[in-house]
Amino acid sequence: MIVMPWAIQRVEWCRPGVVGIVAVLLLAAPGAAETSVPRPEDLEFFEANVRPLLVRHCSECHSAGTGDPEGGLSFDTRADFLAAQGVAVPGKPDDSLLVKVVRYDGDLQMPPDGKLPVESIRVIEEWVSRGLPWPDDGKQSTVATFDIAARKAEHWCWHPPRSSPAPAVNSLAWCRTDIDRFVLARLESAGLEPAAEAPREVLARRASEILTGLPADPADVARLVGNPDPLAFEKYLDGLLASPHFGERFARHWLDVARFGETRGHEFDFPIPNAWQYRDWVVRAFNDDLPYDQFVREQVAGDLVDRPRLTERGADESVLGTGFWLLGEEVHAPVDIRQDEADRIDNRVDTFGKAFLGLALGCARCHDHKFDAISDEDYYAIAGMVMSSSYRQVPFESIVHNRTVTARLAAADAEMRTAILPLVQSATGIGTPREIETNGTPSAVGAVVLADYSGGEAATPIIADAAAWEAVPAGQPVIVAGKESETRRIRVEPVGHARSDAVWATTKSTGERDTKPLGDVDRAGRVLRTPKQRVTQGVLWHRVRGNLQVFAVVDSHVLLQGGPLHGPNLMTVDTRGDWKWIRQDLRRDIKDWDGGHVVHVEYAAIDGEVGVAASVSAAEQPRWVDPGWPARVNERLADAGFDWQADAARRLVDEAARFNAKRSEILADVKLESATAPALLDGNGLDQFVLLKGSAARPGSLSPRRFLEAIDGADQAAWPRHSSGRRELAERLLDPENPLTSRVMVNRIWHHLFGRGLVPTTDNFGRLGEAAADARAQALLDTLAVRFREEGWSIKRLVREIVSSSTWRMGSAPSSRALQRDPLNLLMHHYPLRRLEGEAVRDKILAVSGRLDRTIGGPGVEVFVTDFHGGRGQPKGGPLDGAGRRSLYTKIRRNFLPSFLLAFDMPVPFQAMGRRNVTNVPAQALTLMNDPFVAGQATLWARKTLADETVTSTQRIERMYREAFARPPTREEQAAAVEFLTAQATRHGGDLGADPNNEPAWADLAHALINTKEFIFVP
Repeated sequence: MIVMPWAIQRVEWCRPGVVGIVAVLLLAAPGAAETSVPRPEDLEFFEANVRPLLVRHCSECHSAGTGDPEGGLSFDTRADFLAAQGVAVPGKPDDSLLVKVVRYDGDLQMPPDGKLPVESIRVIEEWVSRGLPWPDDGKQSTVATFDIAARKAEHWCWHPPRSSPAPAVNSLAWCRTDIDRFVLARLESAGLEPAAEAPREVLARRASEILTGLPADPADVARLVGNPDPLAFEKYLDGLLASPHFGERFARHWLDVARFGETRGHEFDFPIPNAWQYRDWVVRAFNDDLPYDQFVREQVAGDLVDRPRLTERGADESVLGTGFWLLGEEVHAPVDIRQDEADRIDNRVDTFGKAFLGLALGCARCHDHKFDAISDEDYYAIAGMVMSSSYRQVPFESIVHNRTVTARLAAADAEMRTAILPLVQSATGIGTPREIETNGTPSAVGAVVLADYSGGEAATPIIADAAAWEAVPAGQPVIVAGKESETRRIRVEPVGHARSDAVWATTKSTGERDTKPLGDVDRAGRVLRTPKQRVTQGVLWHRVRGNLQVFAVVDSHVLLQGGPLHGPNLMTVDTRGDWKWIRQDLRRDIKDWDGGHVVHVEYAAIDGEVGVAASVSAAEQPRWVDPGWPARVNERLADAGFDWQADAARRLVDEAARFNAKRSEILADVKLESATAPALLDGNGLDQFVLLKGSAARPGSLSPRRFLEAIDGADQAAWPRHSSGRRELAERLLDPENPLTSRVMVNRIWHHLFGRGLVPTTDNFGRLGEAAADARAQALLDTLAVRFREEGWSIKRLVREIVSSSTWRMGSAPSSRALQRDPLNLLMHHYPLRRLEGEAVRDKILAVSGRLDRTIGGPGVEVFVTDFHGGRGQPKGGPLDGAGRRSLYTKIRRNFLPSFLLAFDMPVPFQAMGRRNVTNVPAQALTLMNDPFVAGQATLWARKTLADETVTSTQRIERMYREAFARPPTREEQAAAVEFLTAQATRHGGDLGADPNNEPAWADLAHALINTKEFIFVP
């Protein structure tokens, strides 16, 4: 019998151990057989040959009559069989999984207890070749269907949050905020009381280390403790929220979610140029209290907002947010370029889903989600938006200004045409220019036009990464360059095209460029991008003029490193001023063109004025029909007998010169220099195929771009074809009817402030996540989520409300009774003791030592390379102490992550990680004991402490305790410290009594304090 546990059915399929096989095997749905009516003889073949074979070899395991069919695949009826996905491709036995498994062609072999006879295999092959004919018996499938509505109804996360009134409590005096009433009501229901409020010095330390990631300043703590104002702590909080270090602290949290890295990982760990600009954008967003809805909007579609946020110098802040999509891993020479794109897009879709929706969208890549109301069509609808956009290095400091320059140029050119074309007609005596707008057409067989910029109003719209390119119609007057002694002359453009004036080739980016060979040209701000098209021909033709770089981007792969693959995708061209067709053959490394690839072309000016008229995929050079009037005019103007001294010709030249001077004046205002950053460039909308079982080689039906069906329904209007749809996606995320976006962010903030979210699984609100502890915890989350949205999406306001509450101010020591009844502190009867993250531990060490450089932003410091780092792409390595910069500014190289931070559970940035793992392992103690960085900072702390010779040893010990723990030492601790210093001075060959400034002894004390649990745990 044939046993097929590879479950094709949408709900039943996914099981551990099977995914890896199926993901690379499953093919197109058998439903495709319905495209033609089977012939009677084909139906007879099925009844006589196929059905008996299926009954004899398959029915024992793949029949509802024996229980649940294995893997949800049933051969009982035609409807059951057609309900499966990926079993066979009608008419293509060699591409069909059904045929492969009975041939024993691969890891999956059926039947498992012995191969079928050759004759039986041929029957199955013949059946597939005939198109999988099967008589329609009118029966409905007995296989369960994927019911999004039912799944939505049964899980809380899909239900809109509702604000609830704060519950009544007995101990109302304890409550400062509504938050406290929700928490206290839960405690009182359980017969528990909240822990007593922590002392002010503890609250000061807690607030500083949690809100800024840095230890509290001893002077600030002293002022707070001695301040009789009942609102003194709230005012202290306001100072922390206003600190630029608040943005750094919360940026680090978000960077975990955005899987921030500055290199691509994999074999050579190539850099992501200027990725740090996104990091600094996040820091500024939190410091400026950018409303969270705008924070989301700019990351999803900051290049498409109506009014971008501008700095005082005119830099576009909004576009920087789209770097969010581009921070994942990439392979520099993928063999299967389509599958590589599917993997890259998967990382982006999965990160998007976890970051903004708290949903594991990636689980719907290969099949409908096993547990949540997310279909694979939902997944590929989002994937289509990502695929429709492309990578660029955006010149964000100049882009807005230069767009105004381009708009002025376009207006001047239009005015020039209106004024001069009648003069051209008068001077040449050639009739009206009715043929100017004639469209060119390719005559090559099977040609696919990627872009046609020659067609006037019907021309392909300009898609450019900045402002360098403008549409120029055929017949546009142009002054002909010549020697000073020559009479100035004029011509008209023979071909409509996209033009980049010579000035744009002189722009300069001050940031990092893409690695060579792509980065040989300073591309930022110079790129013209064609729309994306699916093509089945690996030869491109480019009709261009000038000196430019031509980059054919196949399946959005842009990581070109000079080999070993995809070198033909990049070429440089210099036509020396003439219009030419340039051939580009991409078939050397990409051979499977029959299945189609998504292609767009990027053109970047290298020098001088350049133009692009058309881009075509075709086996042979296209023959383009150009408009006739410009050619006749230019022939007349170039005639040796043309009288340039005639009044009409002189008026023509003078008027053209006047407009040319006007253009030169406008172009003089171009901003030539700009920093750059990774960002998305929007393009035409291209729907993605549902890839059966996630395999790019097995496309199913197209999934139109839209939002999740569980939120917006099944009958959503078609999204625009002229753009990716990311703008619409951002608005759907932020619509009040979306139940997830505000909930997810409020829960993240709660998690960062308490160490545990109200929903513990911060990145997964689905069925596999962990729900809130009880109904009141859920009500608290929902109430805060509604208020967060209605009160302007202010993160600082939310943080202040939570940190001001009595709940947050509780001490961290629980009562024995509370521990007995609620050992996990789910009811929040005390503040949870929590360890600082690795970055905060390292930053605290730098702070107490006096080495901390508090500069905000800027390029990262190279990671310190240890003896345990190794491999291709290894950097030269930075200083041991990271130049004193905060850990946020250590460069995040995926293959060479900082060893100190890894010891303290820094996540490897491969996917969104809103909740870090927290371990307590020997490596952490050993790091604090033996790491040369720690030892070096302990010595610096000792030197700083000894620098003031007017203070006593007792005062020095007290100062160190206040710096480390925000409190003075107890009498016992003071005595123990003196005893320790005395012993250590002796060990180092000194005498503390004779020399109280013994640096090695004080360094040992500093090192010992760093190694205490109190140093790294927030009380």
